[in-house]
Amino acid sequence: PGTVQLDERRVTIVSTRSDIFIEHVENVTTGERVRKGQPLLHLYSPEMVAAGSQYLSVLNEVGGANGGRPLLIEGARRRLENLNVPQEVLTEIERTRKVPMSMVWTAPRDG
Repeated sequence: PGTVQLDERRVTIVSTRSDIFIEHVENVTTGERVRKGQPLLHLYSPEMVAAGSQYLSVLNEVGGANGGRPLLIEGARRRLENLNVPQEVLTEIERTRKVPMSMVWTAPRDG
């Protein structure tokens, strides 16, 4: 006889830092292996959208990510980072100059 225990070193907690509404959960279940970057769910967060809109407003006001007032840009970007908005979403906002209404949350690592 023996016991099987979960290896706690391989557990990753996936959480947001604001209230969200889950729009769609991908086909992942307990015990199923996932790959880093694999979509887990699609979510909507009013707070993340508001912070994204503020960031976009600052980007447009100063004429680009490297223009005018870098501290103002950094502050608006930091707000999104503090909300744990994925880097891919930040890059997409900078590239398209649009704030997505919903975001894809991906697996932070293999497991």
